[in-house]
Amino acid sequence: MINDILHSPLWTYFATYTWLDLLLTGILLASILFGWTRGMVREFFSLVSWLLAFWVAHTWSEKLAMPCTPGSPRRSCAGFWLSC
Repeated sequence: MINDILHSPLWTYFATYTWLDLLLTGILLASILFGWTRGMVREFFSLVSWLLAFWVAHTWSEKLAMPCTPGSPRRSCAGFWLSC
């Protein structure tokens, strides 16, 4: 029984996922579940706002990090989280 499951095409497909794929798939599935309970439009805009927040953080993190810790390798990380 277990051997059949481990050698099924679906299992071998998901076995090639990386941790990032699994994380994003989990976020998408959780968003679908919340969308079912909270409403599709509200959840859609919630998901779009998260994507926009990460885009803004990626775009503006260097400029926000400049005055924080000059010369430190933690500068871009600090700027990213400050812009979120």
